[in-house]
Amino acid sequence: SGLNAPTPALIKAYLMNSAAYMSGTGAGGNLPSNSQGMGRMDLGRAFDGTARVIVDQSQVLGATGATYTTSGTIPSSSAPFRVTLAWTDAPGPTTGAPYVNNLDLEVTVNGNLYRGNVFTGANSATGGTADAKNNAESVFLPAGTTGTYTITVRASNIAGDGVPGNADTTDQDFALLAYNAQTGGSPSPTIGVSPSSLSFSATAGGANPAGQSLSITNTGGGTLNWTATSNQAWLSIAAASGTAPSTPTVSVNITGLAAGTYNGAISISAVGATNTPVSVPVTLTVNPAGGGQLIVNGGFEGSATPWILSGTAVYSTGAFPHGGTGYTILGVSNSSSSAEYQTITIPTGATRNLTLWLNISTSEAAGAAIFDRFFIEVRSTSGTLLATLATFSNQNSGTAGVYILRGPYSLSAFAGQTVRIQFRATNDITLPTSFRVDDVSVQ
Repeated sequence: SGLNAPTPALIKAYLMNSAAYMSGTGAGGNLPSNSQGMGRMDLGRAFDGTARVIVDQSQVLGATGATYTTSGTIPSSSAPFRVTLAWTDAPGPTTGAPYVNNLDLEVTVNGNLYRGNVFTGANSATGGTADAKNNAESVFLPAGTTGTYTITVRASNIAGDGVPGNADTTDQDFALLAYNAQTGGSPSPTIGVSPSSLSFSATAGGANPAGQSLSITNTGGGTLNWTATSNQAWLSIAAASGTAPSTPTVSVNITGLAAGTYNGAISISAVGATNTPVSVPVTLTVNPAGGGQLIVNGGFEGSATPWILSGTAVYSTGAFPHGGTGYTILGVSNSSSSAEYQTITIPTGATRNLTLWLNISTSEAAGAAIFDRFFIEVRSTSGTLLATLATFSNQNSGTAGVYILRGPYSLSAFAGQTVRIQFRATNDITLPTSFRVDDVSVQ
């Protein structure tokens, strides 16, 4: 019918939302229960014609405290009113608590607040505490419930990358299903921004880097009238307000800033928007002048900042650093893709060389064909590949923790340009390879 396939999170929410409560021997109790979960699957309810409101991973909560809100009316008194939230969490640790990102469902009906997974028997009850562990939460109210509702999805803790592949390493999308529900009145606007984060790089004492465009759109209904503010003196946006769609320019001013990494944010607000405000993180890397080091935190000490990690790339303080305590690992698991990059500006007329210490360990047999690969790349600030400086594989593996100096790789072809220095790894479906990176330098 020309519709997109539902995400796994929506399928889970849809089936849980339509389940039928079971009573009798071995059943009963408060939902969700060990004896019946959310109940018996009821495909009759799942495929009936009752009005539904559906959000399928079209909204992203980018930081702890962010919210998504929608409201409307309950159209029928003869059907129950049900709301289910589900999300695909970021990968958790192999020991201890496995959950990473915590979203909480709050549903207000006619002034009464119901929290996700707080039930008495088959139906939700007011009061209780938010569920901090499960990645699926529901509010079920019986037939006869009428009036207005407000649904809020609250990001109570965003600690991991729930939306792999974008620049934000701490975010979470979700699926939301409201049964016997319709949005009321004029649809509310929703703030959309692209890109979701910005990164600038400059040389201390040099020129300011070029400004970057920020696209502000309305992904909901109605009209989106927005205002924008910054939280740092060195960060500005060309327009303080406007009506979506808009493309204001974000700029940075490095005057008086010493070499280092600076973090700020542009905040986009709109009255009546379902997700106001939206924060756009901005990272500014000021590189040392002259022949100094252009890479910031090449030893990954204290954190991976300002490196941007994606996919299965992880920051580690485990047993295998080259120097200090921190390093990063790419690859790691089967059928994976991972990357990390830092944006630098290479001075005009300068000769700069890239070096890094690389340790490769693999589960592949000695002498096996190439299955897992590691790439050393130079990319534009938008991610376009400019050059592959070197490629390694599982055939270059050795003992875990025994690093080899790789390079120098000349960057003279990119003098006068702002580029990404990127390391990228791919693993096939079995026998993973780990690529450990430490002590990266561009001088």
